[in-house]
Amino acid sequence: MRAEVFRQVQRVPRAWRVVAAGVGAAVVGWVGVGLGDATGATAVAVAVAAVVAFATAARLEASVLDDRIEIRWFPLWRRTIALGDVEAAEAVRYHPLREFGGWGIRWGWRGGWAYSIAGDLGVDLRLRGDRRVVIGSRDPEPLAAAIDDGIERVRPSH
Repeated sequence: MRAEVFRQVQRVPRAWRVVAAGVGAAVVGWVGVGLGDATGATAVAVAVAAVVAFATAARLEASVLDDRIEIRWFPLWRRTIALGDVEAAEAVRYHPLREFGGWGIRWGWRGGWAYSIAGDLGVDLRLRGDRRVVIGSRDPEPLAAAIDDGIERVRPSH
């Protein structure tokens, strides 16, 4: 088992969760009154509760291990990148909407993947083969530094 060197976890901002719950409650009330049908209102309530539960549980984890970076967008996705494939890591301010069409697990208009929860800060990874991955982060400098340290650890010495 490889040792974890650095780990960063981000969650959906509390304000977004509160808005999701409030909008969800309003939709359930509106549909319940409009349908006048307990079965339909219950189905809508369950769907809204699932969305709110997802927003509450969702998180982005970025872990730097001895030989790799693990990106986990819980509960949907996990990606592993070998540190040997990373040519550079830079803390950046990027444009999630313009470059990737929003937050979440996104493919960019000009190529590359982004994994983000909120905000416009992240670590821009340049991989072999001119590939790009952006990991969203509220505090990107320590993550970029841990990745840089990892790159140095796995880079063959001459």
